[in-house]
Amino acid sequence: MLDGRLMAAISVARFPTMKSNLIRLALLIRFGGFWSDLKNVVDRPFLEEISQYDLVLVEHQPMPNLPP
Repeated sequence: MLDGRLMAAISVARFPTMKSNLIRLALLIRFGGFWSDLKNVVDRPFLEEISQYDLVLVEHQPMPNLPP
């Protein structure tokens, strides 16, 4: 999965966020699925729709009242 092109892209990415985005994209390409930041605001229920995927990646921004 981590072929030479992906590793090269990760090695030249300037910021850690860019590196993690590349890895997330590679996982989605390999396994399919859904990814969203939890800071996104949804306007309708969506859990049933994404339950069809084998892989669901979620990210949240650290908040003082939540663990990192």
